[in-house]
Amino acid sequence: FHDTRRKLVFLAPLAVGGAAGLLLGARGLGAAMRLYEKPMLCLFTGFILGGVPDLLAEAEEDGRFRRRWLGALAGGVLLALPMALLRAQGMERALSLTPLRALAVGLVEGVGTVVPGLSTSFILINLGWYQAYLDALAHPQAGLLALVALGFAASALVSMKAVQWLFDHARGYTCYAVLGFLLVSVALVFPGFGSGWTLWAQLAALLAGLMTVKEQAAAAISMDADLQDDIDALDQFVKKFQEGCDVVYGVRNKRDTDTWFKRTTAEGFYKVMQLLGVDVVFNHADYRLMSKRALEALSEY
Repeated sequence: FHDTRRKLVFLAPLAVGGAAGLLLGARGLGAAMRLYEKPMLCLFTGFILGGVPDLLAEAEEDGRFRRRWLGALAGGVLLALPMALLRAQGMERALSLTPLRALAVGLVEGVGTVVPGLSTSFILINLGWYQAYLDALAHPQAGLLALVALGFAASALVSMKAVQWLFDHARGYTCYAVLGFLLVSVALVFPGFGSGWTLWAQLAALLAGLMTVKEQAAAAISMDADLQDDIDALDQFVKKFQEGCDVVYGVRNKRDTDTWFKRTTAEGFYKVMQLLGVDVVFNHADYRLMSKRALEALSEY
C-alpha cells in the first residue's frame, strides 16, 4: 500500500466484485428488506457479529489483551453517537438518494472497504439511505451511481494510507475503536428478539412464576396468555402427569397459519439444534407441564 498503483490494484477487484454483487442482488435484497425487514436485520446482525472474533484476533496478534485499548473502544462508541442522535430525532427514516447523498454513500463505502470489520450497510441504514441506495442499484440511475463511484474512489484512496498507518503503528487501538463504532451501529439497527426486548422479560417472568409455584403445587402448566395454545390439551397433560411423567410437552401438529418464512426458519432452527446434539422437541415452545420434581431440578440451574 505504499504507492497509488498498488492501491488501485488492490482495490479494483474489491470494487468490481462489490459492485457486481450489489447490482445483481439489489432488487432481491431491496424486496426482502421491505417484506421481511426484522428478519433481514437479524441476519445482517449475525453476519457482522460473526466477524468480531476475527477483529479481536487482529488486535491481539501476540495473544495478549491490553486494558488501555478500552479507551479506544470508548472512542469508537463516541464516534458513533451522532448516529444515535439522528435516530432519536427520527432522521433514520427512508430518504431519497440526492446527488449529494449519493456522493456521501460512495465516501462511506470507500472507507468501509478499507477499514476491516466496518459495516457500511449498518451506517447507511442508520442514516436512512440504505433503501434508496438499493433502489438506485436495482433500477440503475447512471448519474447517481457515477457519484457513488466517485465518492468510493476518492475516500478509498485517501483513507487507505491513513488506515494502513494506524494498523502498522496502533493496531490494537484501531481495532478496538472500530469495534466500539461497530457495536453501536449494530445496536441501533438490531430490531430485538420477537417484540423487542420484551421477550427477555417474558422469560424472566415465566421462570419467576415457575419457581414461586413449585412450593405450592404438585405440578405447573405454562402457556401463553393470548390463548394461542390449545386449552383442550390440558386434560391430556394432567393424564400423562398422573401416569408418572415429570414433563409433558405441548407440540404443534401443524403450522398452517404461519408465513412461509416463519415456518421455514422455525424448522431450520430445530434441525440446526439437532445437528449440534441438542435433544430438542420439534414445534414445542412454552406450553408444557412440569412436576414439582422437575421444577426442583430446574431451580438448581
